Amino acid sequence: MPERLPSESPAGLAGRRLLVLSPVTPRQTSGGEIILYRHLARLAEAVDITVAVAAGQSSQLGRTLDVAAPPGLWALAQHGLERLTRTRFAPWARAARWMLPARVVVPCNLKRLREHIKYHRPDVILTVAHGDQAWLALEMAADCGVPLVSVFHDWFPAYLTVPAWARARLEANFRRLYQQSRVAFVVSESLKQALGPHHDAVVLYPIPGDSSVVPLATPSAPVRQKPLVLGYLGNLSGNYGGMMRQLWETVNGQSDLAVRMWGPLPDWPATLLQACCEDGSYGGYVPLETLHTTDVLLVVASFASEDATLMQTNFPSKLIEYCRFGKPVMIWGPEYSSGVQWARQHRAAHVVTEDAPEAVITAVRRLAQQPDEWQRLARAAQQAARTLFEPDRLQAQFVSGLMRAIRH
Repeated sequence: MPERLPSESPAGLAGRRLLVLSPVTPRQTSGGEIILYRHLARLAEAVDITVAVAAGQSSQLGRTLDVAAPPGLWALAQHGLERLTRTRFAPWARAARWMLPARVVVPCNLKRLREHIKYHRPDVILTVAHGDQAWLALEMAADCGVPLVSVFHDWFPAYLTVPAWARARLEANFRRLYQQSRVAFVVSESLKQALGPHHDAVVLYPIPGDSSVVPLATPSAPVRQKPLVLGYLGNLSGNYGGMMRQLWETVNGQSDLAVRMWGPLPDWPATLLQACCEDGSYGGYVPLETLHTTDVLLVVASFASEDATLMQTNFPSKLIEYCRFGKPVMIWGPEYSSGVQWARQHRAAHVVTEDAPEAVITAVRRLAQQPDEWQRLARAAQQAARTLFEPDRLQAQFVSGLMRAIRH
């Protein structure tokens, strides 16, 4: 059962000032940006709060504080080091960035940032632990005596290729950001365990979109028509794309099953992508309601060894969106992945832990022959949407964390 909702009302934040100093800014896009946007947009609708977003471009929410670095030799040097992180010298350039204070290496108008903090006196600084500006937020919060709230979506250092001698420093900095945050929002229990003890760390699942757009659906009955449609919405590149390509190629041509995929353009060979588009298997970007046309919804987690840390610590946001559709959810990934562990704990999704598309096909066919289990999984998914993943509950956790950071 989910924990009791925090009792604080958003009214407690009325008149407060929030500074977003983060590599991930609130925008209506995807991933961490839209999650941050949903939280802050809900907050701004509920209470009179001043939100300033420190960014080099216009923000979609609140007041934009332009902190683009002023021209000069120092800014040229900072941008030069940043450009090196996109070349063959990237591992060494990144290592150099972690050895120096963020205020030295992050291109930013520090004077304007300090003046804003001095004159507007934000009650809290909010950051997402996914890039250099998170370390800058840590330094500014410490220098100016402002409480810091940090959001951790995954193990960020795992994304970066750096020399072995620099990795320990990078991970130490990542943990230091966690330890020195007044409140830390972490996306999964496994990430919380990996980061270690903290005086106020809260597991905060990714908040889904407005339930009025896609209201909770009635749990579905087992499909009777053919073919049975296995739906997937999300990333179709890299290792995820490779898994979905294998699955589509294995299913293609079979009369009882079909795979339907939506999301960014796959990084597949042109001839294969053309065939996938022509037979309707790939549909590009579509409204979320399109998932109503599926029978079983699929989450994938990479089996690649280089992705193991990320799979252990992140949380599949599409799982949260899927649960609202009242359909069985199937998670295809390694046993250690956070999605599989969540499914085991809550018995709310069917898991396939074999790295073979044939295992997924077998599991779907078997599930279609088990109407009681099919409906149990559909009801369990909907129950998760009503409780663990309920937007008001997740927003209450977010608001409560901000209030604790300000009070203590």
